Amino acid sequence: WTCPARPPFPPAMANKATTQFARLFDPEFLSARRDMSKAMMAAAEGKIEVACKLIQDNDAELLAHNKDGNTMLLLAAANSHVDLTRKLLELKADAYHKNGLQMDVLDYATMDGIHSPMAQAVIAQFDFVAPEVREGPFQLKCGDALQKLRQNGILVARSSFLGKSPDFSDILSKETEYRVEWVKSMNFLVDTVRRGILLLDADVEYLERDAILGGVLEIAQDKRFVYRAQDKSLVKFSTALRYFYRERMQLRILEAASR
Repeated sequence: WTCPARPPFPPAMANKATTQFARLFDPEFLSARRDMSKAMMAAAEGKIEVACKLIQDNDAELLAHNKDGNTMLLLAAANSHVDLTRKLLELKADAYHKNGLQMDVLDYATMDGIHSPMAQAVIAQFDFVAPEVREGPFQLKCGDALQKLRQNGILVARSSFLGKSPDFSDILSKETEYRVEWVKSMNFLVDTVRRGILLLDADVEYLERDAILGGVLEIAQDKRFVYRAQDKSLVKFSTALRYFYRERMQLRILEAASR
């Protein structure tokens, strides 16, 4: 099982989609365009030595994009040039940049599933996976946390491309095939990134709701980390459990008992 594939298009739509993709990424089409730099063409063609030399001569090429919003990184990933895509990420190409179609490198890398060589190469450059950001009291805080992490150069992969999160609200509910396979894929993501899964808030209420619903407790404890907004620190889940969660849980029990 791999992450859910895009539904098949009817033949006419499939041909149109293929043509559109070619116009955006096929080097043969791109070579006639005036908005393509030599570095962008090298990326689309997978010429790693040429691409790296052009970046060395002008590092602005790494973040430049054509009129479609495609950077060297997106051109390399969409054309399945694994080694070049990995190298561009190592050179600090923007992994969060979205083109005019609102697609980023993770979208193109996982088009053939999360187990493809391209997907694994890209995911392995990320530091963490984050559970789905949910509507509610922590939505804005989670968004702010992701922004601060990005500013600090910490790459956090979203888990949303695995598909809709299964229902983890009832621990006694019967496991479905979808849930089993989703958890397996989430664990694969967590094992592929550099560190593990990241809880985006240290509040115990976030743990009890957003983290649980996002499947965090399905991940081995030594692969869980917590972001603390107060000091912008990253701590192991076991540390958070000992110093943050336990104290707050005890306070809540005492407050409830005194009512």
